[in-house]
Amino acid sequence: MGKIFAIALLGTGVLGSAVARRLAERGWRVTVYNRTREKALALLPYGVTLSDHVTEAIAVADIILLTLADYPATRHVLEEAAQKLSFHSKVIVQMGTISSEQSRDLQDLVQKHGGLYAEAPVLGSAPEALAGRLLVFGGAESTLWQKLLPLFQDLAEKPMWVGPVGKAAIVKLAFNQLIATLTLAFATSLTLIEREGIATECFMELLRQSSLYAPTFDKKLPRMLHHHYEEPNFSYRHLVKDFRLFHEELKRHPLQSEWVSCLEPFFRRWENSSLANLDYSVLYKLIGSKEYTPGSNV
Repeated sequence: MGKIFAIALLGTGVLGSAVARRLAERGWRVTVYNRTREKALALLPYGVTLSDHVTEAIAVADIILLTLADYPATRHVLEEAAQKLSFHSKVIVQMGTISSEQSRDLQDLVQKHGGLYAEAPVLGSAPEALAGRLLVFGGAESTLWQKLLPLFQDLAEKPMWVGPVGKAAIVKLAFNQLIATLTLAFATSLTLIEREGIATECFMELLRQSSLYAPTFDKKLPRMLHHHYEEPNFSYRHLVKDFRLFHEELKRHPLQSEWVSCLEPFFRRWENSSLANLDYSVLYKLIGSKEYTPGSNV
């Protein structure tokens, strides 16, 4: 499968826009569709074609990449398209974060309408996508994954096949659980250090020398210290959604998961507040302030 194949990308959020731009720059023919057309206009200078209708975008494509917000939005778009056209000879690739059950449900829908389905969630955001350094891991039939490799090799240095549909979805949720809990733990420790009047850099210098250090700490530290949570690469709302999905996956196994049950209500406390669309590093502000209470819009 070479670059003569046409790509349709549905959903030009932070990740979707970067993926579309990267693929266009690498020589793929890319058409995008976004429900709010204005949000996709910035891609036009990079050689991306903008479609006003989802069915038009799918009709001209061989491979359809789904980078939509969640499972309901993704299923709605596919159902809408399936009412008007066949997916025959098309490969539909789900790249968002959903559960394994939801991914298999989308597979059934796509196959029912004659298409092939793969999941390829990613770790990383716009900067990594633009540089071709995303972590891409696939859930698909192995032969289909091999055919898709040239595409994913333009997005990742080493795309990895995990197994059949559903397995990559679980890997993605496992990663996002780590994002949530590592950030929460770091924000809590950092808050205590500051409240005790200990220099932040003293703490960080020691932490960087230890086996406890994770690069994400330094990545999020400037946002936390300067309270800069706007223009997120990954919003708090999406983090909460993914933590909830992780919890649901965990319930299917005989594991000791009480700690997850305790943390989920904490994460969900601000899910519908004005903070939800900010960067997830806003956890630092939530930990350190008594102003934020359940239902707060502050």
